[in-house]
Amino acid sequence: MGVHDRHTEAYQPMLPLWQPPADDERPRSTHDDKRRQPCIDLRKAACFTYDDAGVDGLFPRHDTTRRPHDGTAPDGARSRHMGAGDDDATTQTVLYTYDNLPGPFAMRSLVRAGALIALDERHAYRSADGETLYGRAAIVAAMLPNPQLVACGRAAAWVWLGGEFPSAVDVLSTTHYRAPLMGRPINVRERRVPPKQTQPVGPLTITTPERTVCDLAMCPPEDIYEQSLDELILQLLRHFSIDIEDCLLILEGCAYLHAAQRAREVIADFACIA
Repeated sequence: MGVHDRHTEAYQPMLPLWQPPADDERPRSTHDDKRRQPCIDLRKAACFTYDDAGVDGLFPRHDTTRRPHDGTAPDGARSRHMGAGDDDATTQTVLYTYDNLPGPFAMRSLVRAGALIALDERHAYRSADGETLYGRAAIVAAMLPNPQLVACGRAAAWVWLGGEFPSAVDVLSTTHYRAPLMGRPINVRERRVPPKQTQPVGPLTITTPERTVCDLAMCPPEDIYEQSLDELILQLLRHFSIDIEDCLLILEGCAYLHAAQRAREVIADFACIA
């Protein structure tokens, strides 16, 4: 073998270590190879944030409706802090029960901490809601067995003024409700009240402050003094700067009620101190 032959044999090119097999020699894919990783669009993922927390972050608020991605609210969606005719809001929990909380112990703990205000052993509302006008209106609306009922008397006074929740719920209706409402009786007043003497506040319709004063004055005398309704009348007169003459004109339209004359005397007593 000559020098030229030895050089050619020593430097022959090497084949690559791996070559793609031919199409007919490729192994068939298994079932695991066909699995694909799920594609998650994080922009549409509903995540819990501290902004969605409820009372001091102890439990989340539960929204019964969610807005579509175009920013419009679904039909019928209403909020507890919405005004009359406001449809761009979501419905939120107003009354809390054992279903919204881990159990009775959690409710009692929140009541002792002041985060919730108990209505009875099973129902409570947030103290923050009881400090706003629309929050109190949403609470009463959630309690009523019929959304068409009009709150009056003590219930209307609580919505306007706040304070301690009344021991009875007064409504305008022709239907009598014998079952107690969260430990409180429902006092039905069968009275013809003109629409101008009622006012929508959020999801609830209540009597105006002037009409509320008249309804409180038409309560039995023992209730007026035993339940301190006279103090509510005075607070309404002062807080809303109600003219006594406006109340007397309202009572003139209630001449068919036997309690109207006594109510005129009650209201007249506040003329010098209101």
